[in-house]
Amino acid sequence: MKVTPGSPSKGKLKEESSWNSGWYDFYPAIEHPRRPVEWSDSSIIFTGHGMRPVICGRYFSSSKQFILPSPPPLQTEPDSYEPVSVISVSPDDEWLFAYFPGHNVPGVCCFWKRGVELDKWTVRDWWTTPAGVVKAEWIGSGREWICDPVSGKPTRLPFRGPRTPVSTATVLLVTENRQVILCYFRHGASNFKMLSCSLSKPSFTNESTSKTETEVANDLNTVRICTSAALALNYYDSFIIVATRSQKYPLPLTNGQYNPIDISAPIDLDQTRMEVLRNIPEDYEEESTIDLCAVQLNFNGAMMSLITHPLPSIHTKEAKLKDMHFAVQPKTDPAAPGGLYLVANYFEFQDYTTVPVSSVECYSLARSTENPNAWVVNQESSRKFDEGVVTFVTPCKPISGTWGVIAGVYWKSGTQPRASAKLKETPVGSLHILSIPTLTNDEEWETSPILKASDKPGQDVCINVIASPNNTLLCTVSASVWTTQTSLQGIPQRKLKMVDSLSAALVAAILSQRATTDISHQLSHHSLSSNVISDVLVHCFSVLDDHHKASARTWIQQVGVCLETYRLKASRTTHKHEREEADARWQIAHDICSLTACNLIFEECKEGEDFNTDAVWQLVDVSTWIMAFLEKMMRECILQWDLASSAHSDDPSDIPPDMLHFAHPQASRNVLDAVMNVKKFREFLGALTARSENSQIAKDVLIDQVDCSGIDLAGVIPILNELHDSLQTVDAAQARQWLASCKPIGAQQHLRTHLPRILQPKILDRSRIFIKPSDLLDGLSGEQPRTTCHSRGRQFWIQCTSFPRVTEDLLTMPKATIPSLPISGLFGIKKPSGPTSMSLLNQLQPLFSGSKLFASPEKLEQLQSAKAKRRRMKRGGDVKLGQGGTLDPLADGVLVLGVGKGTKQLTQFLDCTKEYRTTCLLGCETDSYDSEGAKVRTAPWKHVTKEDVEKALSQFAGEIKQTPPIFSALKMDGKPLYEYARKGVPLPRPIEPRSVTVHNLKLEEWLGGNHSFKWPEKSLSEEEKKAVEKAIQGVDGSATIKDEPETQIEGASDVPTAFVLSMKVSGGTYVRSIVHDLAHAVGSAGHVVTLTRSRQGRFVLEESGEENDRRCLSWDVFEKALSQSAESSERDEDGWTEWEREVLQHIEIIQEK
Repeated sequence: MKVTPGSPSKGKLKEESSWNSGWYDFYPAIEHPRRPVEWSDSSIIFTGHGMRPVICGRYFSSSKQFILPSPPPLQTEPDSYEPVSVISVSPDDEWLFAYFPGHNVPGVCCFWKRGVELDKWTVRDWWTTPAGVVKAEWIGSGREWICDPVSGKPTRLPFRGPRTPVSTATVLLVTENRQVILCYFRHGASNFKMLSCSLSKPSFTNESTSKTETEVANDLNTVRICTSAALALNYYDSFIIVATRSQKYPLPLTNGQYNPIDISAPIDLDQTRMEVLRNIPEDYEEESTIDLCAVQLNFNGAMMSLITHPLPSIHTKEAKLKDMHFAVQPKTDPAAPGGLYLVANYFEFQDYTTVPVSSVECYSLARSTENPNAWVVNQESSRKFDEGVVTFVTPCKPISGTWGVIAGVYWKSGTQPRASAKLKETPVGSLHILSIPTLTNDEEWETSPILKASDKPGQDVCINVIASPNNTLLCTVSASVWTTQTSLQGIPQRKLKMVDSLSAALVAAILSQRATTDISHQLSHHSLSSNVISDVLVHCFSVLDDHHKASARTWIQQVGVCLETYRLKASRTTHKHEREEADARWQIAHDICSLTACNLIFEECKEGEDFNTDAVWQLVDVSTWIMAFLEKMMRECILQWDLASSAHSDDPSDIPPDMLHFAHPQASRNVLDAVMNVKKFREFLGALTARSENSQIAKDVLIDQVDCSGIDLAGVIPILNELHDSLQTVDAAQARQWLASCKPIGAQQHLRTHLPRILQPKILDRSRIFIKPSDLLDGLSGEQPRTTCHSRGRQFWIQCTSFPRVTEDLLTMPKATIPSLPISGLFGIKKPSGPTSMSLLNQLQPLFSGSKLFASPEKLEQLQSAKAKRRRMKRGGDVKLGQGGTLDPLADGVLVLGVGKGTKQLTQFLDCTKEYRTTCLLGCETDSYDSEGAKVRTAPWKHVTKEDVEKALSQFAGEIKQTPPIFSALKMDGKPLYEYARKGVPLPRPIEPRSVTVHNLKLEEWLGGNHSFKWPEKSLSEEEKKAVEKAIQGVDGSATIKDEPETQIEGASDVPTAFVLSMKVSGGTYVRSIVHDLAHAVGSAGHVVTLTRSRQGRFVLEESGEENDRRCLSWDVFEKALSQSAESSERDEDGWTEWEREVLQHIEIIQEK
């Protein structure tokens, strides 16, 4: 780009008035390989790093990036590979494929599998290939939804391309050596399978004969390399059409073709060699043809096969090919005439002195009427663009309601914006929708500008482009030398009302389960008012309700769209009032979604009429959030219907957005269900005995949240029930309007009839609603901070208490200054192998109840009476004591304990990161997956090597699905799984796998046969084995339990092989299951013989060097104290026993405000 100077001025330098582009600005757009960009249906934009072989992902419209993990070759030798050249995401967003070219080494192809979170990806498979990948296309995707913006009727399109009945994650690759490779996972297989065929000649391959062929050069000195490719998946057609563009490159001279000569000798070259050298062209231009090939994928019931049929080539002009795409006409009737067209964009640089001349050509492809296997290709139209250079063309997605291509025209010159204007962006071109096959501008669509940074217009021309999931935005990649620069451009809109266009796109996105972020981005533009946003959402919700009959699923999806749209609106607007309004609206939608999630959690944790006690602490957390939400709503009711009762307004808009929870039928049902779930859970915990696992601690915590909240749930529920029943008469259109605006405008009279009844003193304790007991405590240090609570003009000043924090330095001093007794806190102990975790707590509770460290002086005095002692021996003491995640009797290591108020902090250790070290003994499988259980079956183990185990470990790294063992306490339909197994009752359904994350898994030590571990002597009887078989066969009719004979290997030891693993895992991970599944993966059976937990959150066995880590207290300290009486225990000058001093040095004191 060069700047055209203006006329000279006097006194100061005059700003440049215009800019002009040069041919060099456009040349990078035709170079290969181009920097790829991909926009997934979950709204993640994937790009390659400008200099390194890594892939970056960014969730639109967030600025936060993440990097995908690299396959092993790129980790060990990153300098041997170039930046990624191909990125492709599967339609279901579960898989990602990429190709990295190599520097004098074969390139690397890699597949990633996505986890539960959008930014969690793991390498699933990879391989090297000398032939580079040019194009990747996924097949076997689901049917697409479209919505006519005029009629508003949603329609589902048929399948495109061949079906894949026995494979998943199926992708078709086109390589530089003009081959097509089918990569796929067969159901149940652990690795990708591949079939390859030539695109230049008829070929056939199947799973039993697949091999990779190589193309030969056309002549002695050149080779054809495919540089561009496009694939077409047509409706109602199993054939795949592949279009390729090739270029000839010179072959390097081999050692046999080059002989050093003596420069002093006379030159006498061979005449034949001279002829060959003379025939080599000076410039190796790309070929002036586009090669076509029909690819067919078949399945005969046993094997998959791949067949290719080359088609007649398309002869084109001698010009540089910029883009090549297929445009497929959507059709819903198999008999309807369909259209398949190839659109190509060309550059002609001529003498490289001016900007290139660009043209677009359209070719039609149709089956021959005489021969169904033959195709007829014709050029339909050609168009030159004099007003600029067409730097890209890309097909319109069918969901946009049109059939054509988007053309980006960059101007050759333009006006340079003045610096005083302070414009961030300036137009440098325009976007057009071109009709197919005429390539004329579609008159139904507007033209939109291409914007670039004002400081460099005409530079960094777009080299690649991708449309957003819902065809509302374009993401372009510029030709920057060092970094990958992306920018967003708005796709032209229809010449219809924006309400109809955007609502149609929303309907198609919601029905297709795609992210709607790109549509919300358009809706949240500062030029659109809240009323326009509400109109678009109402129109969308109306179509969805008519289509799905207002189901609960579509309703929560509608709430999600409101949440996303108003949240983006709040972040993008600069007007204070609009930002506050949008903030209030998205918070309402967020609360509705949160309540729905809480209700789903309660449903998932129910076992008949009761609740699963394994999830008790999670349900306590959920109940705490619901009670906090209900208190907030009660405060709002007091301010709206009681304190302001003398100043009621009849203005329909004068109503808080929070009241939507009580005005909308589905929202009120949500609130009612949440309150009823908390009440039922409170009653359930109250009925449990103190001996139930964690029940007593959970019950105390929940009582603090529910019974002391100031809200009588039994009195609130009937009123909410009556309110919900009365809302059934609300007009559906009115309810949609309230939801779309996240505000129940005009609902005052309806709410005024029911809500004031909640404010009765017997139902609501106002003092507790507004002021918590902790707010009334006197602070212990200096000046107290004040916080202001604003609620529509009313201010409540609350004195906040600030407690001094006890640091670890203070605790480790010889004479620690202890805060007011008794104390509460968290500390870790080193659990020994053998006893259960609960038995250790039962031993510690009398000890703690008799210590002034944890018991109040009044409690200690009461314990002096004989009656109190007998009661304490029976109940175990009055001090609250709990654990943050149990350990099996076999296991040893970190066990986190909570004392007093510290028990409320234990839930954080259930889902925290944990580290283990375990020993696996091969050849034997037990019912409990460890050595404490009974032997179920034996399997060969002598064939297993250290390398086999190391290779199999990769299957269990990252985000994995883990199935709990059938001999476990996990309940199904109210009955533990082990009862099904022991009684021979068939499982009612398969055991649901759980998503867990294995952050690190490593083989620490290979013991081989050098150990003393043995298989368990106890075995399941034949009757017990048949019972287990019968239970499993309820979901797997072919399941059997039988011993497998050992393979005789010469020189192998008769002692079963053992090895040690170390791992870092997420909460909820079954270590025993990892060992069990790993043994199966190497063709054997195995069980755990040792298990040590070395870390649980911040509590560790040994010093790790990390700042916040805390070492655990040895159990020997407590065992010594338990063996002594309280009178015989030695105390220091401050009155502390040895175990109390140790606890003070290790405990993390909890001060609750």
